[in-house]
Amino acid sequence: MLELLLTSFPALFQFWRLKKRGEQITVWNMHVAVFLWLILAASLFMAIFYYHPKSFSGLVPFRLAPVVPQVGGPVTGVFVKNGQKVSKGDPLFSIEDSRQKSDVMSAEAKIGEIQADMSIAKAQLDAVQGRINSARGT
Repeated sequence: MLELLLTSFPALFQFWRLKKRGEQITVWNMHVAVFLWLILAASLFMAIFYYHPKSFSGLVPFRLAPVVPQVGGPVTGVFVKNGQKVSKGDPLFSIEDSRQKSDVMSAEAKIGEIQADMSIAKAQLDAVQGRINSARGT
């Protein structure tokens, strides 16, 4: 009932406008308003039935949820079968991760390089500190 009132607003507005002018109410005068009413009603009913599916048995057999991975790539393994119940946190599939593994290896190599540079800088700092101490001693 509420949907009918919401969607019939263009037709009611056109009817009120024609009555105010004193014009006859004909199909030709109301065709745009009726067309708008059809579009609004169809879109509203589609939205209602999309978000609130109807079930004659009283049970909704399954619920669809979009699954979007955090990274892209080919799927290497599927851990569930059709119709299997899953809960939050269950792994559904695995994606090839060789690129991520190579990124981790290169990052670890860079960390090793930085640590080596830090040890070299520490050795140079100790050498300079030794020179400073010897200069103070002389």
